[in-house]
Amino acid sequence: MLYLLILACFLVSGITGLIYQVLWTRMIVGIIGSSPFSVTIVLAVFMAGLGLGSAVAGKTVDRVARPEKLIRVYGLLELGIGLYCLLLPLLLLLFKPLYAWIYNRLFDHFLLYNLLTFAGCALVLILPATFMGATLPVLSRFFVNTLSRVGTHVGRLYGLNTIGSAAGSLLCGFWLINLVGVRGVLAVAVLLNAGIGLLCLLVSRRRTGWIAPQETEEGTGPRAPRPRKPAPPAGEVVPVGVVLAVFAVTGFCAMAYEVIWTRLLGLLVGPTTYSFTVVLVTFITGLALGSFFFGWLGDRVKLPAVLLVLTQMAAALTALLASQVIGDSQIFFAKLIHLHQDSFGSLYLMKGIVLFGFMFLTTFSLGAAFPLVGKIYTRSLAATGRSIGYAYAVNSIGAVLGSAVAGFVLIPFLGKENGLRLVIGLQLAAALGAWLVIAAARRSTFPRRFALALPALLGFGLMAAFPSWDHVMLSMGKYHRFDRPELRDIGWLESLLAWEKHFPDLKSEKLLFYGDGIGGFTTVLESTGLLGDVNYNLCNSGKPDASSTRDMDTQTLLAHFPLLYHPAPDDVLVIGLGSGITAGEILHYPVKRLDVVEINEQVVEASGFFTPWNNRVLEDPRTRLIVQDGRAHLELASRKYDLVTSEPSNPWMSGIAALYTRDFFELVASRLKPGGMFVQWIPAYQMDWEAFSMIGRTFASAFPRSLLVSTNPARPSSFLFVGIRGEGGLDARTAEANLAYAARSGNIRLADGRILQNLIVSDSLPSLFAKGPIHTDNHPLLEYHAPRAMHVMDDTIIRRIGSAAGYGVSEGLAAAIRENQDDVERQVAYAEYFLNFRGVDSSALQYRVNLAAATPAERERHAANVERFCRLNLVTEFRALTDPAIRERCYAAQEEAVTARLGQAADKAPLYSHLGAISLENRRPEKAIDYFSREAGLHPRDKAARNNLGTAYASAGRHAEAAREYLRALEIDPGYVQAHVNLGLSLASQGRSRLGEAIVHFRAALELDPENADTHNHLGTALMAGGDVNPAIVHFSRALEIRPGFPPAENNLRRALALRK
Repeated sequence: MLYLLILACFLVSGITGLIYQVLWTRMIVGIIGSSPFSVTIVLAVFMAGLGLGSAVAGKTVDRVARPEKLIRVYGLLELGIGLYCLLLPLLLLLFKPLYAWIYNRLFDHFLLYNLLTFAGCALVLILPATFMGATLPVLSRFFVNTLSRVGTHVGRLYGLNTIGSAAGSLLCGFWLINLVGVRGVLAVAVLLNAGIGLLCLLVSRRRTGWIAPQETEEGTGPRAPRPRKPAPPAGEVVPVGVVLAVFAVTGFCAMAYEVIWTRLLGLLVGPTTYSFTVVLVTFITGLALGSFFFGWLGDRVKLPAVLLVLTQMAAALTALLASQVIGDSQIFFAKLIHLHQDSFGSLYLMKGIVLFGFMFLTTFSLGAAFPLVGKIYTRSLAATGRSIGYAYAVNSIGAVLGSAVAGFVLIPFLGKENGLRLVIGLQLAAALGAWLVIAAARRSTFPRRFALALPALLGFGLMAAFPSWDHVMLSMGKYHRFDRPELRDIGWLESLLAWEKHFPDLKSEKLLFYGDGIGGFTTVLESTGLLGDVNYNLCNSGKPDASSTRDMDTQTLLAHFPLLYHPAPDDVLVIGLGSGITAGEILHYPVKRLDVVEINEQVVEASGFFTPWNNRVLEDPRTRLIVQDGRAHLELASRKYDLVTSEPSNPWMSGIAALYTRDFFELVASRLKPGGMFVQWIPAYQMDWEAFSMIGRTFASAFPRSLLVSTNPARPSSFLFVGIRGEGGLDARTAEANLAYAARSGNIRLADGRILQNLIVSDSLPSLFAKGPIHTDNHPLLEYHAPRAMHVMDDTIIRRIGSAAGYGVSEGLAAAIRENQDDVERQVAYAEYFLNFRGVDSSALQYRVNLAAATPAERERHAANVERFCRLNLVTEFRALTDPAIRERCYAAQEEAVTARLGQAADKAPLYSHLGAISLENRRPEKAIDYFSREAGLHPRDKAARNNLGTAYASAGRHAEAAREYLRALEIDPGYVQAHVNLGLSLASQGRSRLGEAIVHFRAALELDPENADTHNHLGTALMAGGDVNPAIVHFSRALEIRPGFPPAENNLRRALALRK
């Protein structure tokens, strides 16, 4: 029981160790920034401390003669860890001014700055990390009482502590920080360490119950040292240096695999806090299980060194297999997310199970190294501590190098694929070399030598071709906003090996830039629209963050809204370069200095592809590029600014939520000059109202004078928070004076600066967002809530903001907006502003002008803007154009633009399809039939083309021909839901005699897609027409359950209930 208690303490110690690593990273990064160098420095210091502690303890612990004294030493180490960690926040406060001095004077001296940063982190963290590293050799000395069970005891200790680390990561990553905050978790960890320490000190006072040592027999407890002549395990002659070299290489490779796979998996399962936690937990768990098993097995084989070689070869070969499978699993994980996205628990449980399966063989084999090396290297009980301590130190050195080299050398210079090849090759070479030395020492025959060398040679051969991934697929993540219906139909094995036939369009984009660097993964993709318009997308971690067309309204407004209303913006800071468009727009104004802080050098390189739109921002002498974490720059730099803009990525991405905390907003406010402004982008998509309102409350708590601004009310997916330091407001006269600067931009067309007031949703954020939780550094609620809502695809935020518009705007602002809306010239200018953007959808046509009150010149100006928009952009709906003459001009311009592309397009079918669709919407069914017939003629086995043609026939009243086309579509794909629905509608329109056939097809559609409100309504309508009122009521009711407030179903349900009465 005593020994189980100590093992339990070591398990809990593993939990606290990982918790401390997470908390230390948060605390240290809060000062030195979250740039990759900073994070790796913290990790390197932590691992170096573990190695140092292991080495130091290994040299001294063998002098401790009594087992109770060993437990006392262990207890004191745990108390020391807890006490130091309790004081660490205070030490960091003392460290911060010194580091700020270093930053402001030495940041431009790259090597010296990073060396001093490393030294500072080492000074702060090395002591507790050293104490942690010392615990393993101390307890190894305590538990190992016979050479015949070294592997079992060492494997059990290492495995338990590692399982504890996995548990600590899981607890921190999913619950603890979210529930009690950073300081609360720190208190819990300190109390646990103190409890372990006090318990061990109490236990160490016992004078009885300790089991004597045994050198030759089995035993279960500790022993006093009894020196013997070092000897290898029976039947084995092993050069110790070779074994330690393999162990160092194993540490290097294990950390390199973890770093590279974590970066890769972020592109596949989503770069959220939860996903990275799951990756770490599954990786560590595999190591722990391998340690348990091979520790047990190592004591039962005659040649543990051969087993060590075999496991390391197995680790390398399975890593090669796993790397190839993981890198090609985009659609596999997209399917998994699609099926489980409605249940957070189910989704992450399935992610964990799958990732554990993918990585298990590799991590299980890697876990064999520590107990087997301990078994081989420990040749005397009297030197157990030294042997285990020195071996662990060697492994830690390899681990430090592995994490640093993988992140700073392999990924940026070789890429993930070649980096993995090198690591796999190194592990195979180390295992093969060790085997050849061992075989020579044992004088093995050539066939035996070759038999064990064969797997390594096979691995070297496979490395020439694998891993090899599709870079275009990796460039655009499928972990979000990829809810294609094909994901339901594709099989799991198909999703790994043969997904192309289901998703032939996924490779249509051209990869221009593939930046796998220190700061992250950045790509630039070129896509060509149906009208030949070219769009450039900049993606970080597979998520689009900037573009040359679709995001232009947001990218430009971030600059123009604050600068139009600022009287004298001399010093400006842009956090996040992205495409460079926002920063480039700022340079149109008379700013004296523009600081651009970008954490990722790959983004800097990628921004070069946006030179036609970003005003060559990095070439302007006023621009100063700072490759650093934006928050750290504000924390450490002494400069103050007139304007700060920030466009971070979505808050569900790991690390990004730190740019939405009250601490960050207050930090920005403290760096603004009087009258200075801060503008921050916030998405309204992949987010729920709880997260959105939390950010709003948090922002308002730091900026009492603040605004919520829509970037495009017609498609309200993005907003800006604008904070103003001081009591000043927005002066329309300043906007008029600064309008000439905005006119220099080629990206916008702004005829009147006052119209931007129309974009203000609220200037009273407290009343808009009410009371509720605040997101802070200590209690980062958003970081843990946002990923839970990243698959939310509803309009709750838009509806809540719309319903709050009445009381969210002050009287003065409301009057200014009414004046803009009543003035026809400003209406024209407002519509023109949005109609100027390229690559946007038809929502831009919703900005209406009171044409009845317009002058002929104003009417023509608006009509020309609409016509120009329809010539340059794909228009999919025309309903917003209520004026027949303007609608006709738009249709003609669109038809002309699409027709002009027919001579250049390799595949004309999509163009004919679009021409058919716009003809159908503009009540030209015969024209639509002609276009859709041409589409079907080019692709006769295209089910969508057949369905389109059927729709055109139905619109022309030719229902028999429509039914023929729908049946052809169903011959191609019997599971084509839309064809079943359309065929049902066509049959139902032909009279009561065909209602039975229509009902059959509606029911078939519902079997395939039971959650479709429209189909339930259609089926109910057919049943009611046939006299089956009660079943019809069931389907109308179900339609309303799926889509509350659905008008056709509400009306039909009232009619059906009336008929039943």
